[in-house]
Amino acid sequence: MNIIESILQQMPGISQPQKKFLVTLFSTILLIYGKVNFTNLSRYSSLSEKTYRRHFLKHFNFP
Repeated sequence: MNIIESILQQMPGISQPQKKFLVTLFSTILLIYGKVNFTNLSRYSSLSEKTYRRHFLKHFNFP
């Protein structure tokens, strides 16, 4: 995920845990077959469903 990491490094104001979460999120979305929801995201990654819900509640400004 070198491309994602390099793009996130150029964006100011993103914390390290948020960068790690976004890299995991984007790589997991590419792996999932079928619906992309919190349950399937947690099934195919190392993060829990609760972690996905918490991060999606936070505001993120996509440029």
